[in-house]
Amino acid sequence: MFDTLVQSDFYIYILFVVALITGFVGAMGGSGGLIITPFMIASGLPPQMAIGTTRVSSIGVWIITLLKFKKADKIQWEYTPALCGIALAGGLIGTGITLTIPEEWIYIIVGVTLILIAPLALFHKDLGVERCETGRREKYIGYLLYFFVSVFGGFFGGGAGLLAIFTLVAFMGFRTLEAHATDIIPWMLLVVTTSILFIWQGQVHFPYVLSIFTGMALGGHLGASLAIKKGDRWVKWFVCVFAVIVGFKLLWGVLTGA
Repeated sequence: MFDTLVQSDFYIYILFVVALITGFVGAMGGSGGLIITPFMIASGLPPQMAIGTTRVSSIGVWIITLLKFKKADKIQWEYTPALCGIALAGGLIGTGITLTIPEEWIYIIVGVTLILIAPLALFHKDLGVERCETGRREKYIGYLLYFFVSVFGGFFGGGAGLLAIFTLVAFMGFRTLEAHATDIIPWMLLVVTTSILFIWQGQVHFPYVLSIFTGMALGGHLGASLAIKKGDRWVKWFVCVFAVIVGFKLLWGVLTGA
């Protein structure tokens, strides 16, 4: 349906609008990568090129979102060194190697996980809204799960942000906004490092980077401002609803081959 859209003279302007929506959703805690990357693939760009171009272009939105949450004092700095190391290792593994299980299995696992976790988070009224104390064992499990989320993030990216937020909320006891804010620094490290690999392999379409970069940065500014203003409970609902949508989208893509 859109497979020749990339040849349109207006494609770069369409990309800006899609990137604007992507940046807004991503800064709110949703999964913006499942908006623009599939759109670029559907419009005729090769998958690796679409992923690489999106990843390089997304650096702007993460910088702006980071500055917003830093100013609002939502980042839990004591966790960032460990999370950065985990995200870097997982991201490089996900980007640099061929996974041993079929790609469809990953989408099924992530899709089912998101669909199951989101309702449970909503039913637990204080989860992500109030600070919860967790033990050492829960934190170790959280770090392990965060590693696998980072591997998936390096491999594709779409849906990884949602899983990271749920992991930090459930196993580290974070509030939703704290989880989203604290995840930004490790994720940005993952994005910058893996972007270098995509550039090295020639999998970035630079003529599109400025348009996507600008759109995502503007959307990220608006989304982060709204997230901070609305607070943990509102953002929790946004994340959970978007998680269900993303989960069904991943499963639908596997079932239909889309």
